[in-house]
Amino acid sequence: MPALFLRLALIVALFGATRASAAVFTDSVMASVLVASPGEAIYQAGGHAALRMQCPALGLDNVFSFENNNAGGLAGHLLGKTKGRLAAITFEEYCGQFVDEGREIKEYPVNLTDAQIRTLWRLLDQTVEMKVETDFNLRHKNCNSAVMDKLSAALGSEKIVMNEMRYSQLDNGELMNAMFLDGRPWTALVFCVALGADTGENDSWQTRTFPLIMDSFLSTAEIVSPSGARRPFLAAEPSVALAATKEIGKPLITPVGLAIIILGIAIVVSLADRSRRLKRPVRVADILLLASQTAAAIAVLVLVATPASIGPAWNWMLIPLNPLPVFAALFLRNPALRRRFFIIYGIACALFIFAPFITSEAGLWSSLLSAAIAIRVLSHYL
Repeated sequence: MPALFLRLALIVALFGATRASAAVFTDSVMASVLVASPGEAIYQAGGHAALRMQCPALGLDNVFSFENNNAGGLAGHLLGKTKGRLAAITFEEYCGQFVDEGREIKEYPVNLTDAQIRTLWRLLDQTVEMKVETDFNLRHKNCNSAVMDKLSAALGSEKIVMNEMRYSQLDNGELMNAMFLDGRPWTALVFCVALGADTGENDSWQTRTFPLIMDSFLSTAEIVSPSGARRPFLAAEPSVALAATKEIGKPLITPVGLAIIILGIAIVVSLADRSRRLKRPVRVADILLLASQTAAAIAVLVLVATPASIGPAWNWMLIPLNPLPVFAALFLRNPALRRRFFIIYGIACALFIFAPFITSEAGLWSSLLSAAIAIRVLSHYL
């Protein structure tokens, strides 16, 4: 019998021992949720969640973590192209992964019964032994959902109830902004644009409870039995298992800052265009602005056209960021039709300035960008 199953057999035997033995076993066997602080990459911005299972009597201290292959980097994560599977490593090895990055690991002891701990450990080991890779999705199937799914399965007829009120009432876009807008504004922008129209949705807490905000959720969570009996989800106060040694710096320029620069360029180019001077520099600037708009439009189209992406088939950013302007500029030979198209497009962008009042996908940055497009287009064709 493999060593793993021998240890599991010893665990099962201990659970079937006398009440006195079971008390000793309960004191020495623990299940806890590990939450790592955010990493440098955008797809690491939510942190990382895993499960720690300890049995000092048998020399076991393992971490079960849903890991992915990072295929395609950020694009792969947003488009749902990465694969993941549950892996088991020692706690020391797990911490070693975060030491060089200077990230913190916080531990939350879970208030499970003896039978639930036994079930949880068995489920985790069975999943690891299967070595099955599944789709990894930042939104629907991630490290956090893997932890919560296993805990929910181990609880059987009991359920986890989240009583958190600060974040749970926010839609997906509002949640992204609440978590990232101040410290990591580019992360907020990328996630909101990738979510598209689904920024207005409120996903299940089992997938949207980012490790980054897990403290707010778990501190007030409860486990509820079919009879209505309640107990705290946490068995004890959380503790720091690995202290942070580095801080993630803020970006040199924010999305709003970049949008202000683009707006300034659009105003300067438009004034130069109206004065009928500097025709060549104006033309070069228009080409660069159109190329940038087209590149952004292609990125949004890829998100919309990929079924496995974290967003739906509609994205509000397709209004200002779509490929029609470049097609009109290159292939629409009739001057009257071209002028009519760009006037309509410019008016649409002008109206999109007010998009933040309609969807949390948009923000100040998109209003400024839309204003820049509207000013440049309408000043040229009106």
